[in-house]
Amino acid sequence: MNSNYPQGQFTLQYVDEDNDRITFSSESELRAALNTISAGGVVKIYVKPKAKKTEETSETPAVHPGITCDGCQGPVIGNRYK
Repeated sequence: MNSNYPQGQFTLQYVDEDNDRITFSSESELRAALNTISAGGVVKIYVKPKAKKTEETSETPAVHPGITCDGCQGPVIGNRYK
């Protein structure tokens, strides 16, 4: 692995034999993944950048007047899902 890249800026994944994406974060986990590949086989490594926090998160969260939480009867603040 190249240590010139800052850690925590992206995630690394591969697809296993069950077609699941598996995230790995160390050289030992990568070696374990490579050991599952048959001789002459191919492994695709997916590099997924981590999402940066948008300026939207620094804004005051939305307050929904007249709406109360069914559980605690408190106000609903932030995103509201139906």
